[in-house]
Order: sequence, then structure tokens, then C-alpha cells
Amino acid sequence: MFAGLQEYAWLISIVLSFCTLVVWVFYAFLLHRDARHQRHPALFIHQANGHGPDSICLLSNLGREIVHVLGVTVEIETEERTFYKRLTSRQPIALEEYGHARVQDLIKQGPLPSGYFLALGSFGDVLEIPDATDDDEATEEHPGLTDIRSLTIRVAALHAAYPRPIGAMRRFRVDTGRPRPRVVPAMPLTEVLHERRDRRRVQAWLEDWTRRPSLTMSVGRG
Repeated sequence: MFAGLQEYAWLISIVLSFCTLVVWVFYAFLLHRDARHQRHPALFIHQANGHGPDSICLLSNLGREIVHVLGVTVEIETEERTFYKRLTSRQPIALEEYGHARVQDLIKQGPLPSGYFLALGSFGDVLEIPDATDDDEATEEHPGLTDIRSLTIRVAALHAAYPRPIGAMRRFRVDTGRPRPRVVPAMPLTEVLHERRDRRRVQAWLEDWTRRPSLTMSVGRG
């Protein structure tokens, strides 16, 4: 028996080496997949403090990498029209007066470290569209809260692991069938856009924002 094993020792050695190689390759694959998964962006558009118009909309970075928020827009839908709005301050901002963190909350842009959040304002503020100014496109009369059916919040951001901007979006439904209107999530979670086809979509958002720098615009529903 031992003589037979010695005769085929070379073959046994090759088989064992191959099995060891397969195990190490599989282990390396698991490590690589885990490392890639940990670097995936995890942005979360969150509603806090109830479901009324005074509830707060937060953008949280739950990923392990810092992201740089390029901009936030909201799409407001009624039965007949869709309104678009960029979330930012329309007033001049002095850094020495507000401080860095406060300025970032006002302009809705800037670096967002892991575990931090950006306050986008109350849902009442998000749904409000101010009057147009001289340098803005003229906007039609904005609907009241009871006329709004839903809103979709879109975020574009930079992430070190991706050559193009990534995005996040979440849709909320406005329930006006109660004495006090409620804003409730229509999507259970935030849709994070980081795949290649999704990043092209986010790039198109940014190009559209560049072409139309005004805060608001409206289009008819098809």
C-alpha cells in the first residue's frame, strides 16, 4: 500500500497543490468582494420627527467612504404638472457669520463624512417654491400642499471609488385625505445609483442642472 502511494506521490502532490490553489483563489475572491462591498456608497434619504409637513428630511452617509454632495433637487408632482426645485439658499451667505457646518446645511452641498448627515430642511420647506426673481425662469403659480400628490428627492454626489458622480433618490407620497396632510415614504428604502448605467443617469441630471441653473421650473404632465 505504501509502495503504491510512493509510486503516485507526484500525482497526489499535484492534486493537493491544485486544491490548495483553488481554496486560496476562492478566499481571495471573498476578500475582494467584501472589500468592494464595503466601499459601495450607502446614502439614505430619511424622514425624522413624524410624518407631518414639519417632519425633517435628512441625507445620511452610511457608507465607509466620504462623499461630496454636488446638489439636491426635488420633483413635485400634482395631477396636472410637475415642478422641479433645487434645494439651496437663495440669500448671500457669510462664512464667518454662520460657520462651515451651518453653511453646508444652507447650500445643501459639500463633503459628507461617514456616519454624518446633511439637513435638507422640513418637508414643508422642501415643498415650498419661492417666487421667481429677475435672474430666474418665470414660474407659474405653485400649488398648495393639498394639491401635491408626491415628491421625489434626488441627490448627486462624488465618491472616490467611482469616476463619475453617483446618486440617490427616494419618493414620498403626500396624503391629503386627513385633517392634517401627511408625507409618507412611497419607497421603503433609498435607491442608490452607483452602477455604470445609473452613473450616466446622474451625469445627465448634472448636465440638466447646469443648463438650467434657476431654482424652479415646471412642465406639463403627459
